[in-house]
Amino acid sequence: MYNAARMIGPTIAGVLLAVSSEAFCFLVNGATKLAAVVPMLLMVVVPRELPSAHPTLWKGFKDGAAYAWNMIPVRWLLPVVGLVSFMATPYQALMPIFAAEVFAGGAETLGLLMGAAGVGGVGGMLLLAARRELRGLLSWIVAACFCAGAGLTAFAYSTNFALSVAMLAIAGAGIVVTVNGISTITITIVDDRLRGRVAGFYTMAFLGMYPVGGLVAGALASWIGATHTLALGGVCCMLCALWLARRLSRLREHMRPIYVRLGLMQEQKA
Repeated sequence: MYNAARMIGPTIAGVLLAVSSEAFCFLVNGATKLAAVVPMLLMVVVPRELPSAHPTLWKGFKDGAAYAWNMIPVRWLLPVVGLVSFMATPYQALMPIFAAEVFAGGAETLGLLMGAAGVGGVGGMLLLAARRELRGLLSWIVAACFCAGAGLTAFAYSTNFALSVAMLAIAGAGIVVTVNGISTITITIVDDRLRGRVAGFYTMAFLGMYPVGGLVAGALASWIGATHTLALGGVCCMLCALWLARRLSRLREHMRPIYVRLGLMQEQKA
């Protein structure tokens, strides 16, 4: 739903900007938030008994951090999410520059570019949903991370609109498969008692790094230009994919016993 909204939203915004004004576009955007607030107000929460003893906030954080650090798959995969969020997702903040300066367009052009990334994101989610098992997902993550970087780098230097739209779709799919694939693996392999805390670290890596990356990308774009800034992010994603590819065998060694314990694969006999 998130990626479908990211596909449809910019397109609608582009049409609204073309026929009205920025103020009206923001007004419509704010009004649509009520659609999310009303269901929350209508929810009926069943009371449940809380445990008598609960760790303090600081102790809970330390326990979760220690668990995430000592679990090799989590320790290696979460930084990949953080890097992709920091280096790749800021393309959204730079997209108005490309729409106006590279393609000499306006709101319609921006909407098409952002919509293309959303289409790719939806395609990536459908690919993940079509998978029936976790085995092999690590290879998908490596390939997706590399494709995201390659798509952004190619888009950064492209002056052909059709090619740029295609590259954004590839980048959008790569980003979605990378971050959601890692989320799927992480949430599956961690212990039940610490799943919430590890999920919190994942959220910090993904949603927490995105605004910081946008801020840094904007500052860097004013220094070296939006083209080189976006290309730098793409190259970093490709290098990250190569780094992860060299560690796939060790990751699988650590994850195989967990998969066996969860019944996701059979133990290999000597």
